[in-house]
Amino acid sequence: MDSIISTSPTTVESNTSQFFVHKNGRVPLLTTSNYKPWSVAIRHILDSVSCWEIVEGTEQPPPIPGNNGSAAAREKYNDYKKRKSTACSLLYSSCSIDLQGHINDIWEPTTIWETLSGQADESKQHGGPILLRRQLQLEKYNGEGPVSAYISRILSYRDKLAHTPQKLSKDEVIAYILIGLPESWSTISTVIENQPLETQTLDSVVNTLNTHERKLATQATQAPNPTRQSNALVARHQKRKNARQQGGRATKPFQSRVEDQDSDQDDDDKNECWYCLKRGHREKDCRTKKLADKKRKEREKQEAKVSLATAIKAPNTTKEALISDASIW
Repeated sequence: MDSIISTSPTTVESNTSQFFVHKNGRVPLLTTSNYKPWSVAIRHILDSVSCWEIVEGTEQPPPIPGNNGSAAAREKYNDYKKRKSTACSLLYSSCSIDLQGHINDIWEPTTIWETLSGQADESKQHGGPILLRRQLQLEKYNGEGPVSAYISRILSYRDKLAHTPQKLSKDEVIAYILIGLPESWSTISTVIENQPLETQTLDSVVNTLNTHERKLATQATQAPNPTRQSNALVARHQKRKNARQQGGRATKPFQSRVEDQDSDQDDDDKNECWYCLKRGHREKDCRTKKLADKKRKEREKQEAKVSLATAIKAPNTTKEALISDASIW
């Protein structure tokens, strides 16, 4: 529905939100919770048809031409009357049914605008800005959904408070975004907080958080499965235990070399090494295990040589002691 542009004003429904569609743009139907985006969008459309000055009150109506009025004066008056009617129609059609009831009997565009502002603009209601500030302080990101949705909620408060004494500065918006992040995001929050304030922008903060979110998602997909590794370790331990109880290595039924090779080739993707926990081979074919066994044997052989050399060089303490004892007698 985003690309729909009609030749005449219509009201359409897109998913769960309703929009007023004009040939020059689309406006969300005004409710009590979207005054700021509605006011910006409807102003663009009113300006595109030369009606905004009438709604704003800066364009005054021309004098009513009398019977002796010139053709130019009558044309100017009729043009103003037509644009005034268009402004009333656009404002009325872009409101929800609930708010249309407040302007049914109003025919002045300026009065319609002021009435809708008083009914729908939260920032102009009694205690509205302070209440919005309190609601903003309660906004938190719990990790559910994208972080961009959380940031959009914070920015909506900024827009609502933009023309009030409680308006938010750039640094305040960034502070509210960082305060609402979960504890698991504390590292990236610290990085942002330590950035120089002169070069820190809202766009850079948003881009940093979006990049961090994508990094976390990538790490989650690449992280090993601890359950699978634990099961493999248990299975390997049980196999070795059974082999010790049987007095040797675990055995398997006789199978010819050709059949064994065919079976190994077919089951490469299904096999999992119980030593290195990798798929595609068995423990008996594990290169990591063979290399470890080779190093262990070389180390044992070297230790045996060192022990033998030490024994040869050491004096025969037992023999010397016997001779010493015999000399006494």
